[in-house]
Amino acid sequence: MYRRDYLQKQIDQLGKVLGKALADLLGLKEQGNIASGVAAISETFKAQLDLELDELLVLDTTGFAAFIQSEKQVNKDNLEVIANIFLTLADELRNSSRFKSEALYDKSLALFEFLEKTDEIYSYDRFMKMERIRKMNR
Repeated sequence: MYRRDYLQKQIDQLGKVLGKALADLLGLKEQGNIASGVAAISETFKAQLDLELDELLVLDTTGFAAFIQSEKQVNKDNLEVIANIFLTLADELRNSSRFKSEALYDKSLALFEFLEKTDEIYSYDRFMKMERIRKMNR
């Protein structure tokens, strides 16, 4: 029982850290300082998931969400936060780094699609984000 409580506490803490990272990223986006946001997100992913952002970008999209969920113990709520972080970064890097932007869109879409299949609750917001990404990739 103690191990389960500890694991849940760690997952909850990850959610708070990722939520703060997304909020910080959006704040830096508003200030026009996305480079700092990319660096901060990269540091957060390294510290919390023991993965570099660039490592995540080169992982195969097939099974990506399942890997993040099972290997890194990330729950569905946190997967959605990560997908939103990737989407925000992809939007911001679209003109400056096409490779990173496309990889981030692909990973974001993979996470949203995984959540669409596995989540019991339908999200119209998630659906609209997936449609936007799909239209951009045409």
